[in-house]
Amino acid sequence: MNAARDRLKSHMAERTIIRVDRLDPSKNQLNGFLAFECLLERRPDLRDQVRFLAFLVPSRTDLRVYRAYREAVFAEVERINARFAVPGAPAAIEIFYTNDRDRR
Repeated sequence: MNAARDRLKSHMAERTIIRVDRLDPSKNQLNGFLAFECLLERRPDLRDQVRFLAFLVPSRTDLRVYRAYREAVFAEVERINARFAVPGAPAAIEIFYTNDRDRR
């Protein structure tokens, strides 16, 4: 647990939301990012205080519907980050799109 926390330290904010799951339409990542957008909209005081780190594991990348969903998710995250950009602060949402989990 401490090793994972140490690896994430440079990505953390005062408050950090972390999501880990497969990038899959049934997981509703898109709705989660839209909910985070609502939070930032309703609570401007949190815009430079909270970050959303999403660890999304590629899934079924050979299927067109999954690729389209990935593109939609990334486009929304880019739009949300642009909307709530704070000069000198990291993006509100950071996606880690990888399958590098240690399998012990």
